[in-house]
Amino acid sequence: MTGGWLTRLDPPPDVFAVVMATGIVSVAAYDHHYWRLGIALSILAVLAFVVLVLSVLGWVSTHFSRVRALMRDPD
Repeated sequence: MTGGWLTRLDPPPDVFAVVMATGIVSVAAYDHHYWRLGIALSILAVLAFVVLVLSVLGWVSTHFSRVRALMRDPD
C-alpha cells in the first residue's frame, strides 16, 4: 500500500473489522479476568473508532456530490 490512508481520508474496508475485533477481544479479556489487557484494548478500540468516524466524516464532506448520487441510486 502506497501512502497512508489517513492522508487521503478513504479508509480501506477492513479497518472497521479491526476495530470490531479489538472490542471483542477486550470483552473476552474482561471475561477471563485479564482486566488490564481489557482496559488497554477498550481504550485502543474507542480511539480507533473515533479515528475511523472522523475519517469517514471527512471523506463524506469532501465527496458530498458523490455521496448524494450514491444515496439516490436504488442499487
